[in-house]
Amino acid sequence: MKNIPSIFKRSPHHLIVTGIVLILTTCFTVQAQDGAIRQMSLQNEHIRLTVTVQKAQILSEILTARDGQSAFFNGASPRLQTDGDFSLDVMWTDWQAPGMKNNAENPVLLSKKDFRVVHSENTQQNGVKQLVIDLAGKDMPVKASLTYRLAPGDFFIKKQITVRDSTYGFHFLRRIYPVNALLQGNFTVVKAGGFGQPVALENENGGSFFGLEYPAAQNTMEQKSGASILSCSVEVGKKITSKPIQSG
Repeated sequence: MKNIPSIFKRSPHHLIVTGIVLILTTCFTVQAQDGAIRQMSLQNEHIRLTVTVQKAQILSEILTARDGQSAFFNGASPRLQTDGDFSLDVMWTDWQAPGMKNNAENPVLLSKKDFRVVHSENTQQNGVKQLVIDLAGKDMPVKASLTYRLAPGDFFIKKQITVRDSTYGFHFLRRIYPVNALLQGNFTVVKAGGFGQPVALENENGGSFFGLEYPAAQNTMEQKSGASILSCSVEVGKKITSKPIQSG
């Protein structure tokens, strides 16, 4: 799956962010008016991912080494937290794009604020655990799904976005960002990324790599207004129709 960002991987000193039989399925539907905080997770013997949702909005993604796994990570106990954001760079072909004041104002950068969480599901197939979070557009026909995958023994998470249009079918997806998120905490930038290059970060708890598994991807770590923005994206160039578009 060429365009999926690997969020965590392991190196000698770092935790790096980079007929099927159905064994288990659990799911829930999110009520938009419910203010309760819900946490959805994936874990194996080495790492744990936690996605937090409140009022049908994604609040955060947290990836940590599990308790007792410091020896596996060469004495480190890595932890990485973002606000869980993503982006869709869209040329809007209807009168007024979401968040724009003027008709035909383009392009628009859709993000988590433009969607609400409506459903989530945990499955396990042939030992590979998967979390799928379904998103509905706010006052727009665009829908999306976030898919996280974790296999036994892996020290990394894979994340994918699927986009579709439930009714209109003419908006044009220019670029897709499975990760376009605010990074929490202080990190030293070991490698700032670039075209086809991963982002490498390090702090006192360990290190991490982010990147899309695609040679033409753009992966960056930038400072904007004092905030650290982590971005992984790739060009798409397709109309958003009822046929799903996947980031990988």
